[in-house]
Amino acid sequence: MGYREYFSYVISTCLGLGYWPWGPGTATTLVIAPIWWWLGLSVSWEVYWALVAIVTLLGLLATSEVLHLLHVEDPSEVVVDEVAGCGIAFACFPDTLLWAVLAVVIFRILDIWKPWPIRAIERNTPGAAGVMLDDLVAGGLTVALILLLKIPTA
Repeated sequence: MGYREYFSYVISTCLGLGYWPWGPGTATTLVIAPIWWWLGLSVSWEVYWALVAIVTLLGLLATSEVLHLLHVEDPSEVVVDEVAGCGIAFACFPDTLLWAVLAVVIFRILDIWKPWPIRAIERNTPGAAGVMLDDLVAGGLTVALILLLKIPTA
């Protein structure tokens, strides 16, 4: 295995978290969520979104390589999509632990259940784009739901 393939596996499995035997996507989200939360509270909006974009781009490239090597549509060990999706989910910048936990719970429910439009995107978008995009949309829907929940009632 060459360097390109090796680094593609390292990135796409999020340093090996994707090999966790029970729910690798959930395990990865539980590890990465506190990091995104801390970043959301610590860096500027521009830096945060730049990091999300970098993770997404690297994830897309690495996942494309891994899918090519494994000849599998969406291998369970590829979890960089959860990292990118969780980054988007935390773009609502939950300011308390309760909102952060709620963001994780909503994101995982959406990613596992895959309601419309997430399932349609997953089914109709081939390759690495499909692997990544359904989690990015789940993250975006999480933001929308959190923001709706945060709207004060009169």
